[in-house]
Amino acid sequence: MVALLAFCGGAHAAFKDPLWSARVAALGGAFTAVGDDAEAAFYNPAAAVDMETQAVSFSYAKLFAGLDDVNLSLNQLAYVQPVDSFGVITAGWGSVTAGGLRREDTLILSVAHMFRNIKYVGPVSAGVGVRFLSQSYTLDERTRNDPVFQDGSTKKSWAVDAHLFSPSVGLGESALSGGISFRGINRPNVGFYEEEKLPLEVALGVLYKWRKISVPVDIVRRGADVTPQVGVEASFMENNLALRAGSDTHQIGTGLGYVYPLNSDLSLSFDYAFLWPLDLKDSSGSHRVTLGIKF
Repeated sequence: MVALLAFCGGAHAAFKDPLWSARVAALGGAFTAVGDDAEAAFYNPAAAVDMETQAVSFSYAKLFAGLDDVNLSLNQLAYVQPVDSFGVITAGWGSVTAGGLRREDTLILSVAHMFRNIKYVGPVSAGVGVRFLSQSYTLDERTRNDPVFQDGSTKKSWAVDAHLFSPSVGLGESALSGGISFRGINRPNVGFYEEEKLPLEVALGVLYKWRKISVPVDIVRRGADVTPQVGVEASFMENNLALRAGSDTHQIGTGLGYVYPLNSDLSLSFDYAFLWPLDLKDSSGSHRVTLGIKF
């Protein structure tokens, strides 16, 4: 019930990152400096400028299984389209539903470009995005006349995001890259009855790679809340198999991923993650599954 109440809360809880894919969840949400997957559409499109192939992914999650009277689920679709000599275009749709009570939908479209010759800085990619945000309640006889919903049970708004990414800098057998995302710069009003502005969210991330091991670390500030996120990913079998683990202050994630190459231009991927909540005692955890295609 705690999870449901949080999901149905005000602006502070509205459109909070639910960890959109299995890979993101297994890495504890640390994805701001990771740009080799379609989910970059939700986290930092500027990090995806070096992708050479199109990528699409679909995720499904059953959240907080085991809690009585709680039916939370997540669906996500993400797409990355490289554009020669420009950068990338990314798009995504994400939806979180609480049974037949409440639903949040996010549609996002972003573009990013690599600036390769910035004096004293080096190559840096930058991106901007627009998110269409929709939240709706299903009303019954008790809530239909509630003044909170006097203007309707659906609220729609727009959010503007900006992103930066610094590509990998080689350090012998290791490499380091970093990114930053500003989400909801325009502070859109997401309140029904009274004005409730969406908190500005700033995510700062670094990605450290050593041989077959990657360690992403993010610090996310949403309003006054600061959340550290850290993950580790180890690759095996010519990078076709990955084992992952990660955590933030609310949950611990584990997972795996497998890539099945069909030919030199086409591959299928499967990712799974299990999240164990640290704040809830009666939940048996959350499961996420992501299917992806690169072509």
